[in-house]
Amino acid sequence: MRVLIAAIVVFGLWASLDAILIESTSVGGNWTQPSTWEGGVVPSPIDDVFVHGLVFVNAHVTVSNLLVSETGSIMNSPGVNWTLTTTLNLIVEGSCEDNPSSGTLSTYVGNSLYVYGILNNGTLVMTNSTVGTIYHAPDAGPIACDSFNSWSGTAEYQLLSDLRFSGCMVDFYSHTVHMSYYGSDYAISLSGGRLYRAILDTEGFAALSLSNGAYLYNVVADNINLFGTAPIYQGVSFVNLNNTAVVNAFTGGTYNLTVYEKLVNHGTITNSIGNVYLNLYGDLENYAAISCYNLNFLGTGIQYVYQDAAAAPFNCHNFGKLTSSTGGSIVLKSDLRFLNTIVDTYYYDLVLHHEGVSYGLDLNGGQLYRTKLVTDGFSNLHTSNGAYLYYVNSGGVPGADLVLSGIVQSYGYVYFDDVVNTGTLRSYLGSQYTFINGNFTNWGSVSNAASANTYLCLRKNLFNYGTINCQQVLIDGTQDQYCQIGGSVSPSRFTLYSNIGPSTWYLDGAWQAQGSDYLDVNPYVFGVWQPMAATAGRNITLTGAGSAPGVPQNLAISEVNGFVLLTWNQVPGAAYYKLQSAITPGAGYNDLPELCYDGDLADGTVHKLLVPTAERAFYRVKAGN
Repeated sequence: MRVLIAAIVVFGLWASLDAILIESTSVGGNWTQPSTWEGGVVPSPIDDVFVHGLVFVNAHVTVSNLLVSETGSIMNSPGVNWTLTTTLNLIVEGSCEDNPSSGTLSTYVGNSLYVYGILNNGTLVMTNSTVGTIYHAPDAGPIACDSFNSWSGTAEYQLLSDLRFSGCMVDFYSHTVHMSYYGSDYAISLSGGRLYRAILDTEGFAALSLSNGAYLYNVVADNINLFGTAPIYQGVSFVNLNNTAVVNAFTGGTYNLTVYEKLVNHGTITNSIGNVYLNLYGDLENYAAISCYNLNFLGTGIQYVYQDAAAAPFNCHNFGKLTSSTGGSIVLKSDLRFLNTIVDTYYYDLVLHHEGVSYGLDLNGGQLYRTKLVTDGFSNLHTSNGAYLYYVNSGGVPGADLVLSGIVQSYGYVYFDDVVNTGTLRSYLGSQYTFINGNFTNWGSVSNAASANTYLCLRKNLFNYGTINCQQVLIDGTQDQYCQIGGSVSPSRFTLYSNIGPSTWYLDGAWQAQGSDYLDVNPYVFGVWQPMAATAGRNITLTGAGSAPGVPQNLAISEVNGFVLLTWNQVPGAAYYKLQSAITPGAGYNDLPELCYDGDLADGTVHKLLVPTAERAFYRVKAGN
């Protein structure tokens, strides 16, 4: 039945009315011997040929169409390299292969290829100049030619099935391979060998699978699901990539993997032998492991990044923007975790919020470098294992609202806005300034390191409940400042700066010192300090920890984009708020795990977005300091 179907296909593809159908005997023989063929006629270049027995190609031969039936086989005569050319189509139901003794058979196909059986001759070359079709039957063995090439400068190829190769060097010579046909997406798989100079066109997502050392070289593809182990060499890019493969470098050197729209990673993208540069112009969703050398965000607009909680930390040498980037920002849609990675956005925005939800950063080793952090409310920044900050929100721009934890080290100029410190804040190396342009609430410690002095510059209010024993605290605002001295405050210098130049200094109206634009004071001498020159400067109030704050008023609840939004009036003197929830209004309230901090002390209102955890819930709020 297969022979009959194939014969009908071939007859439907005949291009010449002058073609004669010539069939081999069931015994076969040498191509050039008349006894090999029914009727004793050796095929000419314009003839169509059916091969039913074992036929040895013993010369360079050309035919129009060739069908090798299920009982047929074609190979070179022993010891010689011969060529077989079909100016139109080749259909292999039996076998087309090299002679097992010696020599090779090179086959040239002028239009379309249909493989139902065995195809493992030395070289197969597609020579069509228009669109040629390729069909590979699901029950056929893989195409195992040494090389599978295209030579024509104008060819395209339409897959009508999945295409499977084994140990084959596949070279489409920069021609387009259409992997989709009338709503069906077909796959290409390689076991060994390589896929070289191919333009893969898809409608939906087509599969590309590599194994046994197969690799990609100058492959440009649309929407691909990538499987197996896929080393890359040079010039590999995708429009959209869903990766479940292990992607690494093929040989020593640095190779680029580029994704223009979206990368969804469920596999591993890593270095092996050489280095992989992952270049993204669109969004990233990571559910598994990315440990390549560079992860570069090259888009000029917004690029979204999501990292699943179960994914491994990013473990790249660099993560961020390149110097050649022309703009754009990276927007988080989840918390991000890094291991020994330099996060460097080259002064572009790293936005730590999306649709009203704040997200954080966790750096285990590495550094946060040349990055402008943008927050909406408080985001978490946790650093450990020697990680440090270097030129973060640099250039004097306003900083971000952050909750710091771990050991947070600064190097170069580091600027924050409102900060709640629950960890250790210190300098990384040498004498370093950390500038806090907003309010600073300290529950942890601010200290010097073994070989570094920490200078803390505060431009708004200080609320201390922990330990401050760094080299210097500078109270350096332009308006009235309030310093609540709880815990332990014992820096080498606690310095008040004048906002009006060299001044006479007064404490609660009494003269204390004269002629300087700064003054070192004892932070435990409470009162109101004020510099005076031609005009009066700002008031700097030093006070103790104070009494407990009042009860939050006007608590309200609403729904925003599937989240629960709580709002209430700001409580004077509150450093934080603790939220409690219950499933009934009367009792059973439990503390929520995270404290809430006011992200905007000027608007008089506190906002908190929560993920709903039950069909209904009741909430209470307590203020603390």
